[in-house]
Amino acid sequence: MFWEKKNEEEIDHIIDHTANYNGGAASEEYSSIPQTKEEYIAKLFRPYLYKEEQILCVAGNGDVEGGYGTPASEKKMLKALLIVVPICIAAFALGVLAGELPRDMVIITVLFVLFGMPAIIVLSIIVWLALGGLSGSANYAVTNQRVLAMVQENWQEISLKEVKKTAMQGRIVTVTSEHGLFLGIYYASDPLRLKAILDEAVQKCKYDIYQDQ
Repeated sequence: MFWEKKNEEEIDHIIDHTANYNGGAASEEYSSIPQTKEEYIAKLFRPYLYKEEQILCVAGNGDVEGGYGTPASEKKMLKALLIVVPICIAAFALGVLAGELPRDMVIITVLFVLFGMPAIIVLSIIVWLALGGLSGSANYAVTNQRVLAMVQENWQEISLKEVKKTAMQGRIVTVTSEHGLFLGIYYASDPLRLKAILDEAVQKCKYDIYQDQ
């Protein structure tokens, strides 16, 4: 990763009270193994927070490794198989009942092996890809100072004081800075709530700056 963690002195000042995304309450302490995906994502960002910076909410897939063979990827493949296999079996059964296929079990078995199994494999891969089976890690955090994005090996951030516009595109929350920098927040469990928290944080940040002038 090309972004830099805070040095040891700064880490001593990192805020330990990270907001709980589901309930909005601050967590007193993180365990060594986070219990929820939100806690896990928040823990990813904690070493990169400034002094007095607090996480307000997080979003992401929580899949740090990304790619095939990770738990998240394997779950998506299982889900794809659970979708495709019953459909293929039902299609063969309907073919037999409709008289399109012979009722001889040996012939049906051979046809299933020759055509059914390859169809299951191909369709499962298609569904798996549609479910984002090869998507890498993409995690996001909204703090009281910045919007942070950790997408695979790339780091992106926008200061709240520089946010020009926020918007919704389907379930994606988009953030545009005054300098034209664009950031999309994906995988939010409640994108409307995330956007509301972000808008409130931006408004408060800019109000505090105005008060200090």
